[in-house]
Amino acid sequence: MTLLNILLMIIALWGFAYTLYCQTKARANISKEKLANLKDPRRTLKGPMPPKTILTTEGLKYYRGYYIGTALFAICILAILLINTLTGITS
Repeated sequence: MTLLNILLMIIALWGFAYTLYCQTKARANISKEKLANLKDPRRTLKGPMPPKTILTTEGLKYYRGYYIGTALFAICILAILLINTLTGITS
């Protein structure tokens, strides 16, 4: 295992942890006024993230952070797989 793989794993784990953090913080920043205007509010809270339409401005920051953390995690995992595959073929 190379130093690059270790660094990519650390970044991927940080991205995963940041995703979980943003998910919990976004659920706490739901606008009660916007939620009251919906016809069926139970349907909006079933997924891991609430929809953008009912979040406050602070909640929208966490919404973006959720997707940034998820992308960072996926990119790092794919980079690790690609590096291991390419170095395995040339060895």
